[in-house]
Amino acid sequence: MPPKRTARGRPLPVSRLPKIRQLRDDLEYGDRALARYKEFQDCVADFRHRHVCKDGRKGNDLRHWTSDRDQTALTDMAYAFLVTEGYGRKFWPDEAADEHYNPIKYSEDALL
Repeated sequence: MPPKRTARGRPLPVSRLPKIRQLRDDLEYGDRALARYKEFQDCVADFRHRHVCKDGRKGNDLRHWTSDRDQTALTDMAYAFLVTEGYGRKFWPDEAADEHYNPIKYSEDALL
C-alpha cells in the first residue's frame, strides 16, 4: 500500500497527521486503565526497536515523516506489525471472549 498523499501527490504534512493519543483512542487502546493498554504499548515499543527496514534502518530511525523514503518504510513497518507478525489479529480479534476484544475487528476493519 503506497503512503498517503495530498491531492497534488505530495506526502502528507506532519501537521495533518493525528496526534498519538488520538490514534490510540481511534484504535481502542487509549484508556490507560485497561490491562490491554500496557501490553499494546509495550508491544509497539518493542516492535519499533527491533524492526529493521528493507534499507537496513531501524524502525526507531524513521523520523522524517514527510519524506517519501520514510513514508514507504513506515507503510512497510505497519504491514510487518499487523500482517507478518500477526499483531493485527491479536490486538483486534473477532472473538468476544478474547482478552483484547474491542469494537474494532481486524478481519473486517483492516485497510492493509
